[in-house]
Order: sequence, then C-alpha cells, then structure tokens
Amino acid sequence: RPRYSSLLSKSRGHLRSVLTNGLREATGVPGARMRYNQHDFWKHVLCRYGYKLVGWPDDIPFANLSAIKGGRRPLEELLQLWNTGRLTFIRVASRAEID
Repeated sequence: RPRYSSLLSKSRGHLRSVLTNGLREATGVPGARMRYNQHDFWKHVLCRYGYKLVGWPDDIPFANLSAIKGGRRPLEELLQLWNTGRLTFIRVASRAEID
C-alpha cells in the first residue's frame, strides 16, 4: 500500500488507480496502463485497445495528474465524474473514430 506525503498526493494516487483499474476492466487486459497526454493516450490506449475516455471536462487539462493545477478540486471532480458514470471508457465503434 503506497504512502503519501499529502492529501493531494493521496488524491492523485487514488484517481490514477481508479482510472487504470477502469481501463483494465473495460479492456479485459490486466496489464493495461492509462496514459495522460493526448499522443500517448491515442497510441497506447485508443489504438491498442480500441477504447476512449469520455466525459473528461474541458476545463481540466488532459495531462499528467501531477501537472494539473488547482489542488485537490479538479482531482475530486474527476473522481466524482467517474463514480457517477459520467467519466468512463467506451469502446470505439469504428476505426474512423481512432484516425
């Protein structure tokens, strides 16, 4: 079990875990890794597994969670969106959605 130096670090770690586990559950791939920038997400999640993450708010940059400004608020918002099903992984319907 990881030890965190602050509540912010704990929130970040929890959100990372939730999203990674969500990706693994959606894809059925135990070793799937979540990526937090557009290019890596496109290459390593969307192209590889055929899943996209929908519901990420426009006012929170899609970036490494450590780089997101605003303290715990945006992390808690993302977690709430996940817990209510408004942030989720969905399978792309066609190759056209990937390219």
